[in-house]
Amino acid sequence: MPDDKKELAFPASPHYDFRSPEYATFDTVVTEKWESTRGVGHSFAANRNERPDDIVTATELIRSFVDIVSKNGNLLIGIGPDPDGTIPEVQQAPLRGLGEWMAVNRDAVIGSRPWTTAAGTTFEGTQMRYTRKGSDVFAFLLELPGTRRFTLRGVDIRDVDGVELLGDPAALDFSTIDGRLSVELPPQVPVSATYVLRLAGVAG
Repeated sequence: MPDDKKELAFPASPHYDFRSPEYATFDTVVTEKWESTRGVGHSFAANRNERPDDIVTATELIRSFVDIVSKNGNLLIGIGPDPDGTIPEVQQAPLRGLGEWMAVNRDAVIGSRPWTTAAGTTFEGTQMRYTRKGSDVFAFLLELPGTRRFTLRGVDIRDVDGVELLGDPAALDFSTIDGRLSVELPPQVPVSATYVLRLAGVAG
């Protein structure tokens, strides 16, 4: 039987400043600047059928944002105000969470560029993302490792001037052996959706 399924295909515009795919993710760095466009839920406007479970959490939004930035992207977030123009608290929550996270970790994002490696893991299995700014590389831990001391996997780092956890002024203990960087976190760290290490002098 013939396939009756029809699909609409629209030609890409030859003129644009950057592309803005919806709810997009990529596995590697995208050479041309791009922007992921998404709502806080599954819609770009007010939707009475959306439940609280349909709204992105602050943790999910922060980790998505970090992934996008590490791959040369921007994030555009759509909200759905109520008829009177107010933004429901359930939609405000992830935006406030992102803002609070940025207040501590903005140096790793504002003015940053993708590094030679966008994503990786530690040898212990923690997901990592990377950006760079000047001579510093920023390493994002998408969750807290299971051990205080961990080693970055898949990146060759031999010369490091210092390592710090953003939001904590104390220098961290670290070592490098054959290009493998090991870092020891403080005994106590604040709860965060993503932890950011500044690796000073790596990109110089």
